[in-house]
Amino acid sequence: ERLETMLHRLQLRIQLYKTPERQEDQAAMIIEQARKSSESGTVRMKRSLLVRAGQALAPDAFLLVLDSESETKAAGGGKGVETVITQLAAKARQFEKSVKKAAGHLKRLGDENDRERAQLWADLAKTARKQEVWDVCRVACRFCLLYDDGRWKPAPTELSINEGLNKEEKKDTIEVPVAVESTTVLYDKD
Repeated sequence: ERLETMLHRLQLRIQLYKTPERQEDQAAMIIEQARKSSESGTVRMKRSLLVRAGQALAPDAFLLVLDSESETKAAGGGKGVETVITQLAAKARQFEKSVKKAAGHLKRLGDENDRERAQLWADLAKTARKQEVWDVCRVACRFCLLYDDGRWKPAPTELSINEGLNKEEKKDTIEVPVAVESTTVLYDKD
């Protein structure tokens, strides 16, 4: 599955002057373009590319959720002197409204291309983090986490990570629970 994904992305790279029809393909091309621009270009240009990729993946909800990260959208707009409490309350209302819009995004899409979309959201979050575009990174992470609802079950080989360890090696490890059902990851204490 990973090889097929990489092959598909390489095929997209070959088509330089053709705009892909699928939104997922458009987002993949924009994310790749943003990765290449990491050496050169301003933060504003990088942010613009990353926002375009997010819009390609979620045209109905991405900008609304991105606006929840903005300080200016949280203004109360009421009469009288705004206190810190009213400003925080307005920001909380805006944030809650945006999060509900993001949650409805998956319902509107259905299960079509969900693995590919989850991978693209993760790639967008990684690229935004590397380029230090923090608001886009947080929003991409929020959309990526929407897919963490138990829709995929791990293969039986993925569940048995610590089978090959003997008693000595198990004693030198720390058990850390992971979000996947009935899976434990072992890390060395050193």
